[in-house]
Amino acid sequence: MATSLRTATQPIPKTITTLVSTGVLSTAAAHITIGDSLVTAVWSTMPFACIDWLLGDTASKGPVHYTSDQVPVVQRRSCGWLPGPGPHWEVVTAHRCERCTEMIGPPALAEPGHLTGSKLIDLAREVAELANDERESQRRKLIAHLAGDTERLARSMADHILRMRYTN
Repeated sequence: MATSLRTATQPIPKTITTLVSTGVLSTAAAHITIGDSLVTAVWSTMPFACIDWLLGDTASKGPVHYTSDQVPVVQRRSCGWLPGPGPHWEVVTAHRCERCTEMIGPPALAEPGHLTGSKLIDLAREVAELANDERESQRRKLIAHLAGDTERLARSMADHILRMRYTN
């Protein structure tokens, strides 16, 4: 497999990170300077875990959580189809559960520039909305699983009652 000489010889750019307040509940942000690129990263501070772990499987990966002072990794996106001038960046918060293979982690977004004011708040609100959507998705999966368990339990109890009543 050939490796690009340019990629292999580029020095790692200097990175400067400054935490900034979003004013939006359960989100955090940082202004990051990566070489000559200015980036704003916003992430949810809510923990996220796979459904198996939530249902009690302790062998599954526990919650992935980034606190407000714990800046996730920001990396350059490799997609060539993204609109607008580059480079494009993404915040990496998802980790694969080795047990169920589900990708888990809090939502996060990155935008070029050091956003402030309403642009920063809008980005933080978008992240908060993504986090709420993910929580609702988890809630629906948990309810479906628990409803299935409840139905199986009720069916088993009904079978037991019927056997008891008709064998006496």
